[in-house]
Amino acid sequence: MYYLLYGFVYILSLAPFWLLYGIADVLFLLVYYVIRYRRGLVFSNLRAAFPEKSNAELHLIARRFYRNLIDNFLEAIKLLTISRSQLSKRFQCDYSLIERLYAQGKSCQVHMGHVFNWEYANAEFSSKTRSDFLVVYMPIGARAVDRHFHLR
Repeated sequence: MYYLLYGFVYILSLAPFWLLYGIADVLFLLVYYVIRYRRGLVFSNLRAAFPEKSNAELHLIARRFYRNLIDNFLEAIKLLTISRSQLSKRFQCDYSLIERLYAQGKSCQVHMGHVFNWEYANAEFSSKTRSDFLVVYMPIGARAVDRHFHLR
């Protein structure tokens, strides 16, 4: 099963970004309006986090969340074949403090939230610094999908 999924995902990763984002728009419609993937849970969490927001505002936030989720998912697939220059265009960071701490023999932690494609950050960050790089994450329930994230 893994190799079938990997073959499909690899071919998909060769697509240009404009096509991936077009696919993401179609997937958004399917996931949000047809499949309604975890919509009850998302709205429950949004109501708890933003009790002052109206239902219309919560729906707007939810739609933006789902669009971002699907974009991030397809961008993670793109990691299989993305070039270093393409990756560097999409994630930029000032590494000087980390390099200075490394030179002094000190360690540090960098914490990243899910407000951008942190998969890009992980791939780019680890290639731009001399220090050891450890990622702590919660494994994805689908084993074939989880295995994909160990490839880069």
